[in-house]
Amino acid sequence: MSSYMSFGTIFGNGKYLLGRKLGSGSHGDVYYGKDLHSEEEIAIKVESWDCEEMFLSHEFQVAKMLEGGTGFPTVRWFGQEKRHNVIAMQLLGSSLNSLLQQNGNKFSLKTVLLLADQLLERVEYLHNKRFIHRSIKPENFAIGRHDGNTLVYMIDFGNAKRYLNKSGEHIKCKVYEELGLANCDSRHQSISALQRMERSRRDDLESLGYMLIYMLRGCLPWDNAMNDPVLLKQVKMGTSINTLCKGCPEEFSKYMAYVRSLNFEETPDYAVVREMFKDLFFNLGYEYDAKFDWIPQEKQSIFTPSRRQGLEVRKIYTR
Repeated sequence: MSSYMSFGTIFGNGKYLLGRKLGSGSHGDVYYGKDLHSEEEIAIKVESWDCEEMFLSHEFQVAKMLEGGTGFPTVRWFGQEKRHNVIAMQLLGSSLNSLLQQNGNKFSLKTVLLLADQLLERVEYLHNKRFIHRSIKPENFAIGRHDGNTLVYMIDFGNAKRYLNKSGEHIKCKVYEELGLANCDSRHQSISALQRMERSRRDDLESLGYMLIYMLRGCLPWDNAMNDPVLLKQVKMGTSINTLCKGCPEEFSKYMAYVRSLNFEETPDYAVVREMFKDLFFNLGYEYDAKFDWIPQEKQSIFTPSRRQGLEVRKIYTR
């Protein structure tokens, strides 16, 4: 952060206090802060005017449109302070990426299925508001702080874009000379994105599929090609769905086949894919108790081994 703003800076007409740095997001640094009027802890996102591209004004506008939805943070204030754009917003807990790293870079099948249900709900809500996220990855989801660490929030809307205009017309499919998305994670990008094509709802869902598989397996087939864009594109396009989902329950293959089959303007059937993962969850004998891997709990049986499928999956995921 530049010298224009520093620890202890008071801004927003004397209402907010800037605290220690918490981390860096795709479009700015995130700091701990305090609302001096209410004494409430908040998060403060800061973007220098020296950046080549600035996103916080757009992110604030999108976040305000999404407020009120379950799992979407509230934003308090946006303004300029000492050559910076600044957002004051709800303070959240750890990102899914941080939790994943703390858990050995893998989550259990139960946790991934619990997450799938919430994440699909977040994506559907965003799409119903006529926006696509365009940067679905574990870093852009975080848990809440006052709800038992079980509510997952979608965050970071700097790359979000309207796919429907005010008259309801869908954006057109086209190819760009450049990828056109700042700070995106190539690991989870859709194949269309790597081909520099315009993104739509299907691309958010494809990225979400890669994210779920990554959290379950701990890796993706193209991880070793991440530093070579040409090779990454070749490996991702050449990887079959069966290879991608090796060792995963067949529902993950079905999900990937479905989202890749969607047409550019097609409305996904969110309910069907959510029910598919829910059916798997309950067929394996899990309890919908919100006991994620990051929540301390007594060691217990995670399956009711009454079905052959459950026994087979248990062998894979409890090694």
